[in-house]
Amino acid sequence: LAASAVAAALVVGAVAFAWQAKVARGQRDRAVAAEGQAQKRAEELRKVSDFQAAMLAQVDPATAGRMLTKEVTEGFERALVQAGVPERARAAQVAGFTGQWSRVNATDAARNLIDLTVLKPAVRAIDTRFADQPAVDAQLRQVLADLYKTLGLYEAAQPLQDRALETRRRVLGEEREETLRSLGARGDLLRAQGRLNEAEPILRDAMERSRRALGPEHPFTLVSLNNLGYVLHLQGRNAEAEALCREALGKMQRVLGEDHRETLATMGNLALALQALGRLEEAEAVYRDSLARHRRALGEEAPETVIAISNLGNLLLARGRFVEAEPFLREALEKFRRVLGEEHPDTIVAINNLGYDLQYQGKLAEAEPYQREAVEKNRRAIGADHPNTLAAMNNLALLLQDLNKYDEAERLLREALGARRRVLGEEHPDTIATLGNLGRFLQAVDRLAEAEPVLRETLEKKRRVRGVDHPDTLTSINNYGVVLEAMGRLVEAETYYRDAMEKCRRVLGEEHPNTFITTINTGGVLQAQGRNAEAVKVLDGVERAARNAFTGANVRWVAKLLTRRGRAWTALGRLDTAEKDLLEAHPLFVSSRGEKHKETRECVQAL
Repeated sequence: LAASAVAAALVVGAVAFAWQAKVARGQRDRAVAAEGQAQKRAEELRKVSDFQAAMLAQVDPATAGRMLTKEVTEGFERALVQAGVPERARAAQVAGFTGQWSRVNATDAARNLIDLTVLKPAVRAIDTRFADQPAVDAQLRQVLADLYKTLGLYEAAQPLQDRALETRRRVLGEEREETLRSLGARGDLLRAQGRLNEAEPILRDAMERSRRALGPEHPFTLVSLNNLGYVLHLQGRNAEAEALCREALGKMQRVLGEDHRETLATMGNLALALQALGRLEEAEAVYRDSLARHRRALGEEAPETVIAISNLGNLLLARGRFVEAEPFLREALEKFRRVLGEEHPDTIVAINNLGYDLQYQGKLAEAEPYQREAVEKNRRAIGADHPNTLAAMNNLALLLQDLNKYDEAERLLREALGARRRVLGEEHPDTIATLGNLGRFLQAVDRLAEAEPVLRETLEKKRRVRGVDHPDTLTSINNYGVVLEAMGRLVEAETYYRDAMEKCRRVLGEEHPNTFITTINTGGVLQAQGRNAEAVKVLDGVERAARNAFTGANVRWVAKLLTRRGRAWTALGRLDTAEKDLLEAHPLFVSSRGEKHKETRECVQAL
């Protein structure tokens, strides 16, 4: 009986165990099923969010603007047909309507509509619908932040970008690729906003983390190298920028291919660094190769292609080939206006660049509206302290000086200099350039005691920061010679002029306008010292080239050559020859400088 009781207990225990095991299996099966359902739902959500992200990423204001124009124009014509307007009158009304509609930038109109009807509602939907799906929330916010940045709407991008990065750090961790991409995007947005000192450490952190977590040749690691190189270039640290861009470019060509979009972007940034380092011939070769590849791989209307067009135009401007640069800069501006819209920061840069080129061609009246437009639009679109705004202010000030609008020129120069010192720092090349421009202004208005220390400081800084043979340094050597000559320190001035002239010939070439200017200045100071035969020989040697190079308002350099040579001929007793030079110089000064300008009066005195 006892044994039976034990057996019964065992049976009961076995039954209990079997029941418990069945329950456990059921719980496990339900857990597995629930996990499978959760994974399935997560996968479905991921597919939906991927689809939504892909759709948002395809938003294109330029295409939408063209479609809007077509729909509005065709709708107007259909309305006229329905109203029974005769065909001839209908054609005239459609032509008039089309002409009026063309005054509207359709890309800007489409961008504003997209923001109001697609992007802002999308942000509100993310706030309400994905609170329990933080990874999806972060993905969509990142897509929207990228899109807003592409549209040039940096303030709208900022909160989306910050939230996407914060969420990915919390949910995915610091080392996940998605987090690293958000980190790099935050740095690049700060760069676009002109907040370079904030952008640089973030981009460096993204690059170093990507190297460690993803590997040294992962595509995002290479993009991070390029992005860091670009911000270093903008900070004026161009030797460092060149090294990073070369590293990124070599690896991209091997990993991504020579015509990949990111490879081409890195080519362009390498060329920017080379240009800033004064290696203009080397930079031009890279720019031309980059532009040809952009046209072939991405097409004529791609924003990256338009940037490549603009960059080549700017390089030609830096090389003194102003007329050759103009069609590139006009093409870039026309395409930017159509593709990106009037208010996009890249369009505004193109407006500024074309105005700058026209100024250097001596087309001052044509340049002024472009330069003023660039300053006004930059202030409105990206803020008064953005580096692009300060560059436009600097350029407008130089133009106003050439137009003899001295009060406004000085106010703008001092405002730009103060802001560049605060935003970029004392040693940034752009700050030093504006310091030199202030010195040139003070010299031009005969405030020589103020001008001399400013120009001396500029030259010292450029030699230290840019290097002794950089084209910008050569300009400052010449400019310091100008103030020394104006102060009557002729022997010292000659030393600086000759140094600038010889280096311009070697670094920039015999045909560069700065070579002609430094040669004219050298001849002029020789004449001022009474070394008239030497002066005539130097000025004769550059006359033909100067006549070909200087037109418009820049014809003042031809007038200066003729005036200095006329004085030399006078001292040498060749009065008829002197009179011929001076009579030719006078109307050139009147047309380029005005009747009351100091150089015009000096020509009259010499006559």
